[in-house]
Amino acid sequence: MSLFEWVEEVGDYLGYLPPVLQNVREFQEIAKAVNPEIVTLKQAINKVLNEQFVLGAEDTLTWREQEFGITASNDETVTFRRERLVERKSRKPPITLRTLRDRLNAYIGTTQAEIQLVPGEYAFSISIPAVDGYKFRDIQHVVETLKPANMEYVQYPFSVERVRIREVSRELKITYARAGLALAGLTPVGEIIADRVIYQR
Repeated sequence: MSLFEWVEEVGDYLGYLPPVLQNVREFQEIAKAVNPEIVTLKQAINKVLNEQFVLGAEDTLTWREQEFGITASNDETVTFRRERLVERKSRKPPITLRTLRDRLNAYIGTTQAEIQLVPGEYAFSISIPAVDGYKFRDIQHVVETLKPANMEYVQYPFSVERVRIREVSRELKITYARAGLALAGLTPVGEIIADRVIYQR
């Protein structure tokens, strides 16, 4: 059994010993000191394995970014930097508008990106959900790199918000006291004198 297999399968010092020694106090005390080191060794092995892949890399991200001439800014998250590296590694021409749309959707984590050709022009428009500033800048770089050199494009960010409206209707009964005569909407209140209406001014 190799060291890696032992760490992964056993992971406990006493479990590696024969049963006759597992109840010996001295070996139990040794296990208390050795087991934390086994945990640390496990973590180190997993970290080395994760660094072999872009989606698990952390310490090697800067080195991988240098390969593509990328300089990460302080406001960029580790997840975004990983996704950007995957996108750069997956660029394979020729690129169609459908491929570009699918690439943008995968890049920003949505299915709302749309690309429309402008009739009669060597141009297209891109509608994507509003994203953080650093993603917006990088999306521009992605499109400029992938689009045909003879085409222009316009980018339209949009935001979708959900608003809940609750409508309540109530019936309110009001009793008015009658005072004099009023013709609704036409004349002010007046008095009836000899079948005539004398208006108060």
